[in-house]
Amino acid sequence: IDMVGNEPYLLIEKELYEKVTEVMNELPEKCRVVFSMSRIEGFKNQEIADRLGLSIKTVEKHISKALDVYRKKFAGYLPLSVVLLVLQGLK
Repeated sequence: IDMVGNEPYLLIEKELYEKVTEVMNELPEKCRVVFSMSRIEGFKNQEIADRLGLSIKTVEKHISKALDVYRKKFAGYLPLSVVLLVLQGLK
């Protein structure tokens, strides 16, 4: 079924974007910034570390923490891969 452009699809898409954004806003500030730079803006971990004055390990921990939060919030709702696709669309 091709639902692209149809009202039911648009409502589902809107709800999904709202939920993904809501979860993003619940992350601690530094975690949110790092995760956004990584998954939305497309920066590499080393670039994030350099720009924010963090160690690469700290960047990796923030990203892991954010992914864990998304996994838990969307467990049984959507696979994490779909959530990450939605995040990329937030640019």
